[in-house]
Amino acid sequence: MPKSMIQRPWLTSIIVAALVLGAWSSGSAQEGLFNVADLDRLSPLIIVGAISGGADGQLSLAVDRVIKGPASIGPILNVAWTPMQVSGCDTTAPTSLIHAIWFLEKTSDGTIKFAPFMNSQLCHHPSNPDYVTPAGPLNGGLSYGSSDTARYKLAVELASALVNSTTMPVAVQHYPGIFGGLNTTQAESVAQVLEGSSNEDVRMIGQISLIRSGSPAGLELLASSSIELEQTPLAGTGSNSGNSGATYKSQLAEAISNIHNTAASSVAVLAQVATSKGQDIQVRRAASRALRNLHTAQAVVAAAPLIDDPDPLISTYALSTLACFANAVPVLDDTVSGHKVDLNRQGPFKSKDTLAHFVLGSMGSEAQQTKAYWQQWWASHQSSIQQAAEGALPQ
Repeated sequence: MPKSMIQRPWLTSIIVAALVLGAWSSGSAQEGLFNVADLDRLSPLIIVGAISGGADGQLSLAVDRVIKGPASIGPILNVAWTPMQVSGCDTTAPTSLIHAIWFLEKTSDGTIKFAPFMNSQLCHHPSNPDYVTPAGPLNGGLSYGSSDTARYKLAVELASALVNSTTMPVAVQHYPGIFGGLNTTQAESVAQVLEGSSNEDVRMIGQISLIRSGSPAGLELLASSSIELEQTPLAGTGSNSGNSGATYKSQLAEAISNIHNTAASSVAVLAQVATSKGQDIQVRRAASRALRNLHTAQAVVAAAPLIDDPDPLISTYALSTLACFANAVPVLDDTVSGHKVDLNRQGPFKSKDTLAHFVLGSMGSEAQQTKAYWQQWWASHQSSIQQAAEGALPQ
């Protein structure tokens, strides 16, 4: 166990609380909720191509493109497949070639099999894959090179499938946040192509992805259209679906919570959303959470008024913003388990008292005492932090 954990046993409960609070925005470990970064991390071999074969368990995969794996992979791969004998699994052999993105692994004896993390590939015969794509070249507005990361290549392949086909891959229907895990430049390039689609649902995925990127264009979109986006009906929720009231507010909230751009312009937009009384509470919470994750001087100034917000979660995020700033905690990342909270860094505002009152999650019976401490701390340090925030603004 690290020395810092031995010295501070209370940090364990803080991290547990952070994991609980972060579950809603980092639930991509569930089947159907993987983003491209998860898929890259979990699959050692990712191939675009068409599968054919019968029920003998030996499928033939004609390789179009290698997203991840050795460049020397031949044009045809034999993929071993053993049907799962589980109720609900469809083991019917395909009647024609099925073109899709396939997630594979190579065992120690050289056999190529479906990656075990992808239940849909193991349960069902590859006749109706979650990552089906149209055969042929990539969309003209999308491309990648051999030196690009596997997650970016995968994002390009999925984006191309969205704009080249009238049928959205099942995986994207399940999780419109599938384009998470890209850097700002990559996310923005993919999102802008999706935004140009003639399909309204694809355009929405592009806009949500653009906001998640935290790019200037994404922040501008968030500032101008957040209420409109959160009220847009979710794809596939027509009047006969039984879920006609569903909107993109959850997807928007998740995208906002993953903004890691610490620029003053980013903080200003997040503050606008967090403090807007006309905004859905789920979206306001996400913006407050993002301010907590950034906790720059500008974020502290923006979050401080939210300490008295009537919503207890927003109030907690505001207190945590101050606590993280005072204790010199690095920027938090909701996609990392436990956020990698580091309380060992030095900072000008850090003291034994700020450590003793550090808060990241539920405060339990100490809520009032902790809130009172940080209110007093803010009153004592408000002037200097505001000066620091103003000094960091571009001239």
